[in-house]
Amino acid sequence: MREAFYLPSISDIKLYTSKVWQRIRPDLNKDAIKEKFQLIDYPILIITLLLILIGLFSVFSATMYIPDPETGISDPFGSFMTQYLSVIIGFVGLGILLILPFQLFKEINLLLAVQLILVIVLILTLIVGVIMGGAKSWIEIGGFSFQPSELAKITNILLVSYIVSHFKSLRIFSSEIFNNKHSLMAMVLLFATIVLVGLQPDFGMLIIMLVTLAFIYFPNHYSFKTNVVFLSLSIILYGLIILLANRYSDQLVNSGHYMLERIGSFVDPFAFEQTAGYQLINGYLAFSRGGFFGVGLGLGITKRGSLPAGHTDFILAVIGEETGLVGVALVLMLIFGLVFYLYRRAAMCRQAYNRNVISGIASLFLIQTLVNVGGISGLIPLTGVTLPFISSGGTSMIVSLIAIGIAEIFIIDDKRVVASYQTLSVIKGEGGS
Repeated sequence: MREAFYLPSISDIKLYTSKVWQRIRPDLNKDAIKEKFQLIDYPILIITLLLILIGLFSVFSATMYIPDPETGISDPFGSFMTQYLSVIIGFVGLGILLILPFQLFKEINLLLAVQLILVIVLILTLIVGVIMGGAKSWIEIGGFSFQPSELAKITNILLVSYIVSHFKSLRIFSSEIFNNKHSLMAMVLLFATIVLVGLQPDFGMLIIMLVTLAFIYFPNHYSFKTNVVFLSLSIILYGLIILLANRYSDQLVNSGHYMLERIGSFVDPFAFEQTAGYQLINGYLAFSRGGFFGVGLGLGITKRGSLPAGHTDFILAVIGEETGLVGVALVLMLIFGLVFYLYRRAAMCRQAYNRNVISGIASLFLIQTLVNVGGISGLIPLTGVTLPFISSGGTSMIVSLIAIGIAEIFIIDDKRVVASYQTLSVIKGEGGS
């Protein structure tokens, strides 16, 4: 039977808040918080910290010759200090998440409220936001810029994981969605989020969101054979894009739309070496100069002006020039190692919700890395997507650390569940003897 919608009154909100507080209160005492920090999965934090250290040095090296926009003088520590501050804020956020009771992440009404706030902020971004990189996806507050869609990547994962885990027979446009107010509201908010990001238009972010959500939804609701069919269709679509980009490259590059220009130039950037292909060609040059072992830390040349976005999208090219194939391989091994470890932890989870959230965060890092590396290598069009934990970008760094914190929270909860099962088994064993 379809559930009726109504606006909650103040008394309803107070009653709901009181009930939530009663459920989370036991997790806020000193012993519970101490137990959480004892159950932290430290390999995840170690790999993350190594990536951040590499990223900080890479940002410092990539920006040491970039002039200050106000003075025109190079400030070697400007971008580095901004990134360092973002790391501090990110770790503070991670720590706060570890203290918060896990029950909060199970409150569907709270998840929906957070998503609704983000949708409102995304609407405001379209109205008063700042255009950067061809997309109106930033809001400036007091001299600081923030990209709300970055945070939406995480809330999307939480919301879809909850819905997928609690509605086993859920299908898009099925009666089950429309008959349940929570699933219906979740789908409406998710659809609104994706549409608003597309209107910015931030196609890189849009791709990451859609593919990440697909990685959560499809394995839960379709067979292996069906997923293989979807993957095959995606490969065919990719081939068609390459054929069309090659056939209509001139028209696409001269269209005046930044994304169409990138699609038209990625197949053969050398045909547009002074326009749409300029950035990609200089990325190739940086990699070729680096060879196997690089020209030396801080000694790269292309970052001095010929490589646009050398500290953001193309930071891996700067790493490749200065540390060579060895340095690039190390960075990618650490990222893929983190992704593999998160997938492994997800596979070990006893609860579907925990498993979907952790695997969703792993998929997010995987997809974002593949989109970044695919863009700078010319395998896919450039999208302006950053490399997780490495590229300069305050919002990206903070949100990535928040994602790690959420993964840790769900891993800790699963360890508690496993421990309770083991204790129960021991008690039953003793009772039987």
